[in-house]
Amino acid sequence: MYTDNEFNNKKNSLFGNLFRKRTKRLFNDFEKKFNQVVNVKMIIQIICIITGLCLFLLTGLSDTVVAYVVAVYVIVWSINSLSASRSQEYNLFKRFLIYAILGIITAVALIITKNVPLCLGLWILIEMLVKLDFMFQFKKISLSSWTVLLGYSIFLLMFAILIFVNPLKQLLLTEFTGVMLILTSILNLTALNLVKTIGVDYLNDF
Repeated sequence: MYTDNEFNNKKNSLFGNLFRKRTKRLFNDFEKKFNQVVNVKMIIQIICIITGLCLFLLTGLSDTVVAYVVAVYVIVWSINSLSASRSQEYNLFKRFLIYAILGIITAVALIITKNVPLCLGLWILIEMLVKLDFMFQFKKISLSSWTVLLGYSIFLLMFAILIFVNPLKQLLLTEFTGVMLILTSILNLTALNLVKTIGVDYLNDF
């Protein structure tokens, strides 16, 4: 027979172990879903790099074809962002619905106007907003990597300005678009890798 104190200690130990196991299970599930979201985004960026290479090499494409190719990519990116916004477990993605809507609007404007430099620059600015969003959330929980995300945001802003100004007028539209897609996607890949690396720490704080 247990004394009252021994019985309470046993009971607390049992419930404590059950709680820890349940918490660990939930955390592992969250981590798995988080990694899935980020991995899909990284795959999309790799596809964008391949698309950029194709545009750079296939210089005979018309401006209309280039516009449609970029629009399709932005739509895919927006759908993925919309899917990420439904992951309510993560504050990291809570504003992705806004970014998805902005992306769709940009893609529709691109299809209608065929103005690739303008719409591509707008999409890069949306990507910049995503990085700033991550930056503020990481800063909020005192993760030092927020400064790296700030650097990424500044580079994306520079890319957008470069597209708007278009100093490389000697390049064909296909070449210029391909170069900017490649550079932007490489930058996004490194940023996503950073987010994925420290994502577990972020989830642990929420």
